[in-house]
Amino acid sequence: WRPGGGVCVLEVPRRDGRLAPERGRVSTLFDAGAGVARDPAADFDGRTVYFAWRGGPEDCFHLCSVGADGRGLRTLTDGPFHDYYPCPLPDGGLAFISTRCKARFLCWRPQAFVLFRMEADGGGIRPLSHANLSEWSPTVMRDGRILWTRSEYIDKGADFGHTLWAIRPDGTHPELVFGNNTPNCYVNAHEVPGTAELCCTLISHGGDLNGPVGL
Repeated sequence: WRPGGGVCVLEVPRRDGRLAPERGRVSTLFDAGAGVARDPAADFDGRTVYFAWRGGPEDCFHLCSVGADGRGLRTLTDGPFHDYYPCPLPDGGLAFISTRCKARFLCWRPQAFVLFRMEADGGGIRPLSHANLSEWSPTVMRDGRILWTRSEYIDKGADFGHTLWAIRPDGTHPELVFGNNTPNCYVNAHEVPGTAELCCTLISHGGDLNGPVGL
């Protein structure tokens, strides 16, 4: 538990057509104080930033929102659940990862955390995934589907159990995108603009979410 930090905006101006990082300026939208803030994501018009905040080591992560000008701070979720990885959706809702599934891993029995969605004001919370393992880092694809990492052990070993999946924002048509038969695990996936490629982080089973970046 290492509290501190917050949600910040880094503005890097241009000089003679080139970025001038030495003139960069940081402004703080939310000070985490004695807690931890994580996973900031701006909505499509850039006016609101969503993030997860945990006030102390005995608290849960809850989703919050704040204006891009630092005003209008709101707490959107509560209860004895961890909610994180907010992902604004084209229909105005918000996808996120949560322990609200009240399920346990099949292997070593910790609390599972899977894909949910809600309205931007925190109402209408419902699951999009009905898995009982671990899921991470939803993002939006160009066709409006949610791209995220899903753990599953069906017909495979643990060394490549974290694969990339896609689902429609209404929870229909979940499908495997990549990774079912490759000796890697994948997370933090995004579509690369102007291409048919995905950019993601290669991770190990049971490790953290850091590793080489791959296409």
